Amino acid sequence: MIGKSYFVLSLLQVGLTQVWKGDTPRELTAQEGSCVQIPCHYTYPSHLQTHSRGGVWFNEERGRSLIAFHSKDHRHEMPRFRHRTRLPGNLKDGDCSLIITNIGQEDAGPYYFRIEFDNGPSYSYHPVTRLRVSAEPSQEWRVDTPREVTAQEGSCVQIPCQYSYPSCLGNQTRVGIWFNKKQSSSLIASHSKDHNREIPQFRNRTRLSGDLKDGDCSLIINDITQRDAGPYYFRVEFDNKNNYNSQPVTQLRVSDFTDKPMIFPVEIIAGKHVNIICTFDTTCNGTAPVLTWDTPTDKPGSVSNTVTQHGVTLTYTSVLTLIPSLKHHGHNLTCRVRYPSVTSERILVLTVQYAPRNLRITYLHTINPSSINIIEGSSAVIKCSVESFPASSLTWRHLNVTVNRTRSNNELWLVIFNVTSWHIGGYQCVAENEHGAVEGSITVERQVSNQWKVGLLGGGILLCAGLGGLLILKCVRKGSSTGREHTAQAECVSSYSPGEQTDRSLKRGNGKQEIKQNHQIYEYQYPSFEDWEVAGTLSHQKKKEGKVLEMESNHSLSPDPEDSLYANCDFCQDAIYGNI
Repeated sequence: MIGKSYFVLSLLQVGLTQVWKGDTPRELTAQEGSCVQIPCHYTYPSHLQTHSRGGVWFNEERGRSLIAFHSKDHRHEMPRFRHRTRLPGNLKDGDCSLIITNIGQEDAGPYYFRIEFDNGPSYSYHPVTRLRVSAEPSQEWRVDTPREVTAQEGSCVQIPCQYSYPSCLGNQTRVGIWFNKKQSSSLIASHSKDHNREIPQFRNRTRLSGDLKDGDCSLIINDITQRDAGPYYFRVEFDNKNNYNSQPVTQLRVSDFTDKPMIFPVEIIAGKHVNIICTFDTTCNGTAPVLTWDTPTDKPGSVSNTVTQHGVTLTYTSVLTLIPSLKHHGHNLTCRVRYPSVTSERILVLTVQYAPRNLRITYLHTINPSSINIIEGSSAVIKCSVESFPASSLTWRHLNVTVNRTRSNNELWLVIFNVTSWHIGGYQCVAENEHGAVEGSITVERQVSNQWKVGLLGGGILLCAGLGGLLILKCVRKGSSTGREHTAQAECVSSYSPGEQTDRSLKRGNGKQEIKQNHQIYEYQYPSFEDWEVAGTLSHQKKKEGKVLEMESNHSLSPDPEDSLYANCDFCQDAIYGNI
């Protein structure tokens, strides 16, 4: 009866006006368990614009029109549609779209819309929209989670999760639940609305990292233990009617805590401020790690901490500012990361750079002598060493001339071979790196060798012996001719009076003494004239024997001071050294 009345009224209205019009699709398919929106727009006579109105959707079933939705009184709705249907738009704007949630097979069938104005006409829009229900899940339902995640014991873990749902559920409240499957049961690890439903093992340790309305269903578990290992899956519930479980599950594995912070090395110079950076990366936005420092300095230095995010990676950064000194070179600087139950650390050995210092010049185990004596002709090895970092370039200089050089080495040897007068004087060792320079010096002095002294003395003796031998040979040759010249010598002697002979003898003696003093020759006194006469007589009697006797007499040393090397020399002509 009611259906016939609506039909008659519709015919009358169509005949009276052409402004009643509705736009709905002829057919629509929805997936079982999801929701569906039937698009709908309508027009009506303008004189009804200020009238209040109501919208009604009907589902035709077996020739009957059942109310699926009533905008003014939900009590008119069929029980199976109650709390499952609504209008997403505003009827005053001409939007009559219908949303049906938690679609079931019984919801399939034709639907149409009717507008009712208070104290005015009503109008049903045709043709109807036929709703088909598919048993396959809606492609709008989707959950993306990894198949496997590994966490380190004591730290936190984040299981990434993104989900999508039918657009018709966009304004619906929802609940996110994570389950941990243990054998045949599923235990609630996280519940977004009621944490009391979580099992004690996970309570106060789990939470969702994002907003379910944004499609973020990621799970965070803090203070991971070995018991937390196992499969996990996510479930979303819309008003307890539209539900969806993620498949396949995510397998959580738990390993030992091995992650370490990272220290970035920088140039460290003694006495200057330096900023040393330590970082620790994690993909878990759960319990934050704490970075601390252990410093070898007397003062701990100042520390600043920051957190930055790049994609899914969180970087915790700690900057240590301190003033290192030379004594900290080679000491350990430690950056430590700490979770509630685990910790790890990274150690940096400080390499403090400094200018050259403590330059030492070493010679024969003597350190930094001002001067050294080196025996002429021998060799010397002198070492120059210095303390610095980085290693210094060392240079040996002599008379402003570089004699040896090395780079990036804190010691340099100077070797002097066969020392002569050219090698004496001052030597400088210069050490320098990019932070400074230092210089040391040493003086090399020459010492005359005792062997040279002995050699010179021996050479002098040999020279004197050679001169003496020449002199003796000359005198021997003079003695061999004494017999032939004896008469002339006698005449020479007898040609003077006794007084003149004495004066002449004295003159010869003084002259001879003066000559000997000028030549520094030590000699014996010459013999008397009687010896000359005897030697002459023996020479005439036996020339051969006389020559032998004369040579023996000339080469024998008599204790008589008058026996002299000059006994056979002719002083008559005042030329005693004339033939030497």
